[in-house]
Amino acid sequence: MSQINSDATDKSYWRSFGELEKSPGFQEYVDREFPKDASILEDGVTRRTFIKIMGASFAFAGLAGCSGIRRPKQLIRPYARTPENLVPGKSNYYATSMALGADVVGLLVESHEGRPTKIEGNPSHPMSLGAANAHHQASVLELYDPDRLKAPKSNIPAMESDLFASWMTDRMTDATDNGGQGIALLVETQPSPTFHRLLASFKTTFPKSEIYHYDAISNENEVAGIRSISGKSLRPLYHFDQIDRVVSFASDFLGTESANVANAKAFSSRRDPENERGMNRLYVLESNFSITGGKADHRIRIQPGQLDSAISEVADAVFNRLGRAPIAIPKFSKSLPEKELAAIVEDLTASDLVSAVVVGSHASPFAHAVAYALNAALGAAGAGISYYADSFAELAYVQHGSVASLKALTESIRSGATTSLYILGGNPAFTAPGDIKFADALKKLSHSLHLTLFHNETSERTQWMIPRAHYLESWGDLRALDTTVSVVQPLIEPLYNGVSDIEFLAQFISGTPGKGYDEVRTTLKSNADGGFEKSWRRWLHEGVVSTGTATPPSAPGRLSLEPTVNDVKGIQVEFGPDFKTFDGRFANSGWLQELPHPITKLTWDNAALISPATAQTLGLNTGDMVKIKTKSADVDAAIMIQPGNADNTVSISLGYGRKVAGRVGKGTGFNAFPLRTSSALAVVAGASIEKLGRTYTLATTQEHGSLEGRPIYKEAGLKEYEAHPEFAKEDVEGPPMVSSWPERKYDTGNQWGMAIDLSKCTGCNACLIACQSENNIPVVGKDQVANGREMHWIRLDRYFEGDSANPTMVQQPMTCLQCENAPCEQVCPVAATTHSTEGLNDMTYNRCIGTKYCSNNCPVKVRRFNFFDFHQRNPQSVVKDRVHFFDYMREPDKTVQMQFNPNVTVRMRGVMEKCTYCVQRIQEVKIRSKNENRVIADGEVKSACMQTCPSDAIVFGNILDPKSKVAKLKKNPRDYTILNELHLKARTSYLAGVRNPHPKLVREERA
Repeated sequence: MSQINSDATDKSYWRSFGELEKSPGFQEYVDREFPKDASILEDGVTRRTFIKIMGASFAFAGLAGCSGIRRPKQLIRPYARTPENLVPGKSNYYATSMALGADVVGLLVESHEGRPTKIEGNPSHPMSLGAANAHHQASVLELYDPDRLKAPKSNIPAMESDLFASWMTDRMTDATDNGGQGIALLVETQPSPTFHRLLASFKTTFPKSEIYHYDAISNENEVAGIRSISGKSLRPLYHFDQIDRVVSFASDFLGTESANVANAKAFSSRRDPENERGMNRLYVLESNFSITGGKADHRIRIQPGQLDSAISEVADAVFNRLGRAPIAIPKFSKSLPEKELAAIVEDLTASDLVSAVVVGSHASPFAHAVAYALNAALGAAGAGISYYADSFAELAYVQHGSVASLKALTESIRSGATTSLYILGGNPAFTAPGDIKFADALKKLSHSLHLTLFHNETSERTQWMIPRAHYLESWGDLRALDTTVSVVQPLIEPLYNGVSDIEFLAQFISGTPGKGYDEVRTTLKSNADGGFEKSWRRWLHEGVVSTGTATPPSAPGRLSLEPTVNDVKGIQVEFGPDFKTFDGRFANSGWLQELPHPITKLTWDNAALISPATAQTLGLNTGDMVKIKTKSADVDAAIMIQPGNADNTVSISLGYGRKVAGRVGKGTGFNAFPLRTSSALAVVAGASIEKLGRTYTLATTQEHGSLEGRPIYKEAGLKEYEAHPEFAKEDVEGPPMVSSWPERKYDTGNQWGMAIDLSKCTGCNACLIACQSENNIPVVGKDQVANGREMHWIRLDRYFEGDSANPTMVQQPMTCLQCENAPCEQVCPVAATTHSTEGLNDMTYNRCIGTKYCSNNCPVKVRRFNFFDFHQRNPQSVVKDRVHFFDYMREPDKTVQMQFNPNVTVRMRGVMEKCTYCVQRIQEVKIRSKNENRVIADGEVKSACMQTCPSDAIVFGNILDPKSKVAKLKKNPRDYTILNELHLKARTSYLAGVRNPHPKLVREERA
C-alpha cells in the first residue's frame, strides 16, 4: 500500500505509461526536436516550400516585419484632468477580498491607470498571508471576459431589454402589496455580514416570502457532522504549523478544500528538515491522487465507499490504545492493512507529539462526527485545531441543508406556492443533482430573474437575466473562516452596469437604487474604534476590519449518525470539484482551461479516471469513449488511465460539459452532474461502464520535456538525509565540462538567483497563473497544446516513482535556469538572447527572428515559440479550434487588452520567449532604491511566482548578499543544480525533496 524508497539513488521517475513502457509513440515524441508540425504553416505549406516560392527576404518581411501586423496602430489619448493619486507608469495597490463559497481570502490588487491587472495575497489577512491560489489569480481575467453579460436580457418573446425597469418595478410593487406572497430568493453561501443583514431585512419586509440556498460544492457535511455530536454549528481551522502528525481521510487540504492557501503555507513550513520543531509526517487515505496525496509520506489507496469504515477503524484502534472511548464506534470489516494501521495509531497516540485527523468536506457527516471525537481524544483542539462558528449555518432562515433546500424550492414551484423566483448568482440548473429536476421546474414560474456574470444554463430558463457585478467592481464585506472581517472594495467602475447582490437586495427592499458603499458602511459602523471615518480609512488600507476569537469546542456527545458505507464490491463513481473550473463557474476562463491539471496534466477537458488494473479488466485505454451508467442516469465520457487510482473506482471532476457558456467554456469536457443524486453527492455505487467504440483526443502535457533518463529530481527519506546530507550533490554524470573560452565573472553589484525547495512545493499551479498574469502570456488552445505548443513560461513537471498501480508522486517547477554559461546564447545568430551584468539571461524580442536555435540548444526545453500571433487573436475567443494562418490579423478584444501588464512587452508572432525573473519588477525596485539613495533590501524584489506561492517554496534575491535568504539556501546541503555536468552554472537551483516516512514502513531497497 504505502511506499517510499529509503535509497534516493535508486529511484526511477516517469511521467506517463508511455515513458514507463518506452512505447514507440512516446519515443517518437521525445526524439522529435520540436513539437509536431512545428515546421509546417497552416494548410500544409512547409516553410521550405514557402521560402522557395516567395523568396527568403519576402518571407521574413511578410511574416515578421509587416508594419500592419507587428506594430498595430493605436491611439494614445492624454488625460484632460489627471485623477487623484494617479501617476502614469506607476502602479497602485488596493486591498480587497474574494470569496469562493465559504472560503475567504484577503487580496492586494495591482492597478495601472485605473485598470486592475494583477492579484496578490494580502500579507495582513490571516487566510492569505501574502499568497494566492490559481482561482484568485485568474479572477482578474474573468473581470475583462468579453462574454460577460453586458445588459439585461429577456427570454420572453418580444420583450426588449429597455423594458426591464418597468418589469422590475411591477414585481416590487406586487411584493409590497401582498407581503411577498409567492416570492422566493435562491442564494449561494455568502459569508458577508451585509448580505446576511439584508436577507434578514428582506424577510422582515416581505414576511410571506421564502429564502432558499444551494451550493453544488459546500462544507455542509462537515458542519452537520460536528453539530450532531457537539450541538454547535462549527467549522475547524487546522494550524498545520503546530501539528506533528496528520492523517487525512480524502481531504485535499492543500488543493481544493477551504483555507487551502493558509493550509499550504502552514503545512509547508513543517516540510523543512531543518525546522526547529522537526518535520511533520502525513498519511493520506484517498481513492484518486490529489496534490495533498502527492505530498504524503504514506499514501493508502481506498475506495470512496470505504471512508467511513477506515476512519472508524482508526478511531477504534486509537481509543483502545488510549484506554478511553468518548463515543461508541460501529464495527466494520477490516479495510486497512495491519502494518499501516499500526503505524498510524502509533503516530497519533505519541505523547510528545501534536496529532490530528482531517476529513474531506465531501465525506459523510458520520465521518466528520468521528473525526471531531477523535481529535478531542487526541487533544488536538486548541493545540492544532481551532473551531469557529459557521455564521451562515446560524442564520434563522437556513432550515435545511443545501440539497434539501433546493428540493423544497423545487416542490414549492411545482405546487404553485412559489410563483416568483429571484436567483442571485450560481447556476443551479446545471449543478443541481440529477433527481431534483430543478431546470424543468423553472419553466412553471410566472416570474423569474437571474443575477449572473454570464449567460448560462440557469439564465437561459429564467424570464430575465441581468448583469451581476464582479467582485473587483463591487463594494462588500466578507467574514473568513477564522471570523476575520474584511472589506471588498472595487478597483474599477462596473464595465457593464452590473449590480452586486447587496445592491439588488437593498433596492428590492427600499424601492430605490441601493449603493453598496453605503450598505457596507452601515453594517461596519459598530466595528469602529476611535471614530468611524478614521477606522474606515484604516480598514480600506489594511484590508482587515477585525479578527474574531475561536469558539471553545464542546465535549463529544453520543454518535447518533449512521455510516453511509457503499457497496465496495461494484464500481463506484466519485465526484469532486475540479481543480480549475471548480463547479463550472470558471469554465470560461482561458487561463484556467489551459492550465495543466496538477496530477493528470490534462488541459481543456476532464476525464473519467480509472486505475491500470480496472482499465485492463475492462479492456480500456486512455482516450476511449465510454458510457457510465448508474441507477438514475448515464453520461458519456473519455477514459484516462491514472496511476494511483483505487481499483473499481471512476473519479470524475465536476464543472465541465457546459452547453450554455461563453466561447471558451462551451463544449469542454463531460458533465458529471446528472450522475449525482440528492442522497449521493460524493459517490455513487453500482455503476457500469460500457465501451462506445470511439475515441476522444485529450490534450495533456504529461510527456512534454522528458527527463530522458537524467536524474534531475532528487529526494530522500529524512533518516537518509540526516546520515548523508550531501546526497543531492551526488549522481552527476561524469566530470563537469570546461569552457573553451574565458568565462565572464559575476562578482559585483546585484546578482540575481532563485532557489526552489522541492520539499515544500505542492505543485498547486499558482505560480503558472501568476506568471501568465504578470507577463502577458497568451492562451493558445487545445489543438496547440496537443501539438506541444503551450506558452507557459513555467512547467510544473509531475513524476511518478515506483509501482504503476500505487506510485509515489513528486512535483518540480521547471523554468529558465538563467545559466551563466547559457547554451542558448552561444547559438543565437542575431544576439537576441544575451547575458546582463547582473546574471540574467535576457531576451531582446525585437531582435528575435524565430530561428529556434536557442530552443534546440536548451537542455531543459523551457523556451516557448509564438507560432501564431496569439495576442492579436482574442485570448478569450474560440481557441479550442484549429488556428488558421491569417487569424493573427484579427483585431483583439479591447476589454481583454485592459488586463495586460504595461511594463511587459506584448510579444508577436515569430518570437521566442521565456522566463525573465520578472526583470520589470527588478527594474522597478532598482529605480525606487536609487531615488531613495539606499541599497535594495533582501526580499524587496519578488518575482511573480515567488510572491504568490502559497507554500513559500520559491525564494528569489541577490546571491552575492551573504545575508539574503536565497544565498543562505544555496549553501544548504540539499541545494543542487540540474544537469551540472553540462557546466551551465545555473542561477536557479533546487533544494532536494525530503520525506519523513515511518521507520516501520520504509520500503526495502530494490535489487
